[in-house]
Amino acid sequence: MQRDTVIRFCILSNDILGEESPMVVDTIERELTPSTKIRLGRFTTITDENDIHLNSKVVSRRHAKVYVKKNKLLIMDTKSNFGTYVNGVRLAKKKQASLPRKLKSGDIVRIGKDFHGGVKENQRGVLMRIEIDPPASTAMMMTP
Repeated sequence: MQRDTVIRFCILSNDILGEESPMVVDTIERELTPSTKIRLGRFTTITDENDIHLNSKVVSRRHAKVYVKKNKLLIMDTKSNFGTYVNGVRLAKKKQASLPRKLKSGDIVRIGKDFHGGVKENQRGVLMRIEIDPPASTAMMMTP
């Protein structure tokens, strides 16, 4: 029996500009099958158990989505205002959907960009490191 892909979003501290190795402050784990997706966004009352809610004003309600397709873990920006970044590269222009971008373990994803220097905690982008445990049958296909 094949198990689902397990993805961990390791939320990193975003307190000090230029931190060389930010500290993990929270870990959110989800299981993905080819038929499910994870939506990343600001808290709303309409939820799905796979959704991940981020408490920041620079995160759109439906900011990005993560899903599996052809044994690849993909992320897309879904027309956000403040952007989705993978390893420092913005996926799309403001309010434009991006093309899917492959994710691998160790990638750093930023949801939103700091507003007014990120002085207030709820005006900071959310920084996270991706960790993937692929299904046993596809482990070789999903490693970098």
